[in-house]
Amino acid sequence: MTSPGRDDEAPSFTDFSPNEFVVATPHVERVLRLLGSADVLELESHEGIGLTRLLLHDVDEVAARFARTLRRSLVLPGSRIPLRAESPLEQVLAGVRLTFADRWDGWFPRLGKNRVMVGGEGAPIKVIRGDGPPTGDVPASDLPVPRAGGAGVTVGLLDTPVRHDISYGDRLLPGSSRLDVTETAALVQGHGTFTAGLVHQQAADADLLVRGVLAGRDATATAWEVALALFDLVTQAETPVHIVNMSLGCFTEDNRPPLVLAAAVEMVRDDVVLLAAGGNHGRQGPKEVPTRIAPLWPAALDGVVAVGGRIRHGSGHEPAPFTPRTPWVNVLTDGTDVVSTFLDGKVSLGGTVEQFDGVARWSGSSMASAVAAGRLAALAGGEGGARGALARIAAGAPDDVLSVYSAPDAG
Repeated sequence: MTSPGRDDEAPSFTDFSPNEFVVATPHVERVLRLLGSADVLELESHEGIGLTRLLLHDVDEVAARFARTLRRSLVLPGSRIPLRAESPLEQVLAGVRLTFADRWDGWFPRLGKNRVMVGGEGAPIKVIRGDGPPTGDVPASDLPVPRAGGAGVTVGLLDTPVRHDISYGDRLLPGSSRLDVTETAALVQGHGTFTAGLVHQQAADADLLVRGVLAGRDATATAWEVALALFDLVTQAETPVHIVNMSLGCFTEDNRPPLVLAAAVEMVRDDVVLLAAGGNHGRQGPKEVPTRIAPLWPAALDGVVAVGGRIRHGSGHEPAPFTPRTPWVNVLTDGTDVVSTFLDGKVSLGGTVEQFDGVARWSGSSMASAVAAGRLAALAGGEGGARGALARIAAGAPDDVLSVYSAPDAG
């Protein structure tokens, strides 16, 4: 996996592996014949999501072969929108699509980039992914007492590994990923410890299974790694997972869903509820990129419950300022100044080191998504499990933690 940022620094909001791409497995051989088998290494195929990850040995050389094709046109037959061709990898992908489309009356195989994903959102906030850095001068007495509920329910989290010495009331399952105790953690590496604590606060009797897919000191992952971790959680875990929280995401240049994430979500069984952070870009100015209403993936995918933060408004609630007010945001909950478990000891803040004592206060959609996952776990004992609880809330059943969000119509 490429790690584009320096220690403790977030990547660009649309980073991707510069010499990797994915293609629908049934059409790999055709793509290899077009590109030249000697120039492409087939890294791995995954039967569950139906995709194969490929590596270009010399992406610049392969891109140069499509120069004449791209000079003729960058527009697919029947389309008015030009293909992106700014980087060598984008030139290769555009060349492949155009070559197939010219030969097969507009058809081309599914293929796409291997995106880089970060915790919370995909925009580069220099100190932390979220609505500002966590506050560490929080007394342990401010940590909420976990609420009973969630017995028999397992919540999976795709996040950073959790603190090595924490158990969440012995509800953290043995297969969970743990941080390395021998090094000073970077601030973003406390993300998973914080979100797992929020789930536990809402459902003290639910089991937690953390997959530390956001790895390294910059807490990033490729979309391929996230997709495989999701598949593992919902199909391979010894304990069946009922709810998955994904406090992570990425943007795309054309605001279209990334192929790998879409394929992974499509294979999840119907009885598993997927939740994801809706993003923290609601304050963006009209000319900033991403815009304040840009879709964040996987939250904006069909089949995923996108969660935003909320604040009090009259007798009800409205989205918190960091929450994008868009039709793909489904539910709101508290994500502002919430207190949870965090790193315990010295923590690197990108040039400085500060002491944290196991508790912090933080804001952002990552936090809201984790709270929502915990609340659904607590409600999953009713008819239909977590899916049934979600349906009842969507139908208007009152709840003190979750509220349905409906964006204004266009026009």
